[in-house]
Amino acid sequence: MANVALISIEPANSVLNGAQVMGRALDGLGRANVEVLSMSSSSYRQSFCFLVREGELALAIESLEASLALELAHGYLRPIEVDEEVGLLAVVGEGMRGTPGLAGRIFTAISRENVNIIAIAQGSNELTISIVVRKDGLEKAVRAVHAESHMGRVGHA
Repeated sequence: MANVALISIEPANSVLNGAQVMGRALDGLGRANVEVLSMSSSSYRQSFCFLVREGELALAIESLEASLALELAHGYLRPIEVDEEVGLLAVVGEGMRGTPGLAGRIFTAISRENVNIIAIAQGSNELTISIVVRKDGLEKAVRAVHAESHMGRVGHA
C-alpha cells in the first residue's frame, strides 16, 4: 500500500508516561474516526509511530495536535513528524503461526534487496506482519517476500 503516511511521536524527555501519551493519541484518532493501519512502539525511548491513509492525514494531525496540545505547547513532546514517502507491506497467512524464524527470513530477504525497514508490527495472533519501507523500495520488498515465503498469502494493497 503506497498511499499511506507514517506519523511519529516522541517524548522530548523522560517526564511523560509513554503509555498515557499513546492512549490519548489513539483516543483522539478514534474520536476523529481515523483508521490506524499499523502501529509500532519503542519502550526504550517511549516513542511510537503509526500508519494512516494519506487521505486521513490532515484529520489525523489535527486530532493529535488537539489531543496532545498541552505536551506539545510545553515541549514535553518533540514536534509530530510525518513521512509520506513510505509504503506498507502486509505479510498475511495461517502458515505463519508458530513458524520459527519466518520473520527473520522475511526481514533478511528484504534487506538483501537493499531496502531499509522503517517500522514493523506483528499481531498477537501471528497471522500478520506489517512492514513499513520507503515507497521507492516497496516493489522490491514485495518481490523479495514473495520469493522467500512460498507459503500463505503474501501481498500488498
